[in-house]
Amino acid sequence: MKNIFAVILLLSCYRANAQSPFKTQSIAVFKDGTSFVQKSGSVNAINGIFSFVGNDIPQALFGTFWITSPTSKIGQVISYMDTVKKVTTESPQNILQILEAMTGKNVVIKLSYEIPLYEGKIIDIGFEKLPLFTGRDIILGADKDPALVHFLTKNGRHKYILAKDIISIESEEDVRPVYKKQEKILTPTLDIAFENTKTAHELKIMYLQKGLSWSPFYSLELQEAGKAKLILRSEVSNNAEAITSSDINFVVGVPNFRYAKSLAGLVNFVNLQNGEINFENNISQANTFMNTSAVLGEAADEKESYQPSNFGNDIEGENVQDLYFYNLKNISLKKGAKAHYELFNATVDYEHIFECELSRNTEDYQYSQDYTAGPDVKNLVFHGIKIKNNCSNPFTAAPVLLTEKREDKIFPIAQDLMPYTPMQAASIIRLTSTSDIQVSQTEKQKTTTEKIRKWNGRFWDKVEVDSKIIIKNYKKTACKIIIKRFVAGDMIKSSADWNKVQLNPIASSLNFLNKVEWTITVNPGEEKIINYSYNYYHAGEQ
Repeated sequence: MKNIFAVILLLSCYRANAQSPFKTQSIAVFKDGTSFVQKSGSVNAINGIFSFVGNDIPQALFGTFWITSPTSKIGQVISYMDTVKKVTTESPQNILQILEAMTGKNVVIKLSYEIPLYEGKIIDIGFEKLPLFTGRDIILGADKDPALVHFLTKNGRHKYILAKDIISIESEEDVRPVYKKQEKILTPTLDIAFENTKTAHELKIMYLQKGLSWSPFYSLELQEAGKAKLILRSEVSNNAEAITSSDINFVVGVPNFRYAKSLAGLVNFVNLQNGEINFENNISQANTFMNTSAVLGEAADEKESYQPSNFGNDIEGENVQDLYFYNLKNISLKKGAKAHYELFNATVDYEHIFECELSRNTEDYQYSQDYTAGPDVKNLVFHGIKIKNNCSNPFTAAPVLLTEKREDKIFPIAQDLMPYTPMQAASIIRLTSTSDIQVSQTEKQKTTTEKIRKWNGRFWDKVEVDSKIIIKNYKKTACKIIIKRFVAGDMIKSSADWNKVQLNPIASSLNFLNKVEWTITVNPGEEKIINYSYNYYHAGEQ
């Protein structure tokens, strides 16, 4: 049965990519959106040269792109823009392209000005200044020649037809015509030249790139008897390159790649050809994913895992210098894809903690002569969970969702920051403020020794201060409360155990700043008082 091909067809272009000879051995992914890639493979060199072309060129950052061969010596590595013939196939858009696609095939054509159908084979299509005999003479235009179709009829006669006069084409072959389009384009090219001209070579490449990042997040489920279930998962965003059955290392820590801020010059093709080169993997398009490190403001001195459908595995990380690597095997992730993976699942010990930070004294702090006239301020008390890291890996800084399990119900409690926690250390995660525990402070000036010292052009008075902290517990359970205060001066004594650390001296002052902390347990309905004292230097007359 004859098939009639419609002229209205959609454009369908494709690029035929050869299979990459490289296998990704491992990728180390950092939270700042960079990843370190290691690949190896056997390559075939033509006249001693193997080429990376177009988007196959690694988008390596400066100073991190290394190419080695265990079997051959590399003479040089160069990059340039090469003129490459590009052949694409399209569905025909007009009658001329259909004719070109059907060249060499047996067809039946119908002309606009003749009733008979012509049956035969299309030999060629061209632009020629030849008289065209189709039953009448046709005079060709002098300015632009129309396309001529060289047609061999079934009875062996050669016929030349204007393409514009053909209104339909029929064929007995059940094939869709495909039009081949050829064009020359400028293509980024990177050549690896070996010193010998043999064909087979082994290559290893490694480089740091942008575009692949991970962000950790925790779940902490409070259970009975002071136990909690801690789960660490990772959210991954891959805007770099496709990953196929590779080992992935997720790195906890703060990487220091000091000079890898831009593309290596060897692979930087931006602004060439008047800035018209559209290099798909260019670094300007890489990693729009916001990483957790930036959100949390993780400091450089805070040292900082995945198997698809394999949740629940406790993966033991590997410590390398001040970085910690979680390794997952056989990971595949398409470019542009995002994924969640589980790093570990552990049981940790926890206890409830209440924290209160009192206001500090300052240069203009007004001390009273007795307690009743002094400041009597109710201070915010925060309820927190103190967990100890008894796992075999540190806890990285990340958001943590707190829930509590009671029988078969899960109750949402809070979301806060899990601070970086080394192994065997403890951290406090805040839940919310509470009104069931009230803490107030008041203090008075006990003695004053005027003009005890002259410093920095001024006389300084020495004031001894008596202070009182009052804690009241309205909860039904005993509560451990941590009270903190920054105090300017010299700490003297306290009625309760305290932990005090003298910090730097205050600018333009005789006073040092002290970080003071008390930890006290208060029973239900109980009130406790902490008395302490300190000296404070006050600037007087000049």
